[in-house]
Amino acid sequence: MELQRNRLLRMRAKVVKLGNTVYVHISPLILEDIKAGPGDWAYIEEQTDGTLKLEIERKKEETQ
Repeated sequence: MELQRNRLLRMRAKVVKLGNTVYVHISPLILEDIKAGPGDWAYIEEQTDGTLKLEIERKKEETQ
């Protein structure tokens, strides 16, 4: 998912390790801004410059 804006998003996020899983707490306002929510998947990829790229895959809506 690409952000539809002209500004870059940069923020601090709290990192917590629980067992073998590391959680990154992102502000609900930021998640709302990028239209992500419960049930969505986040993919994190390390870039060649050492930064991380975050991609959101939105949950597919179930049709009835």
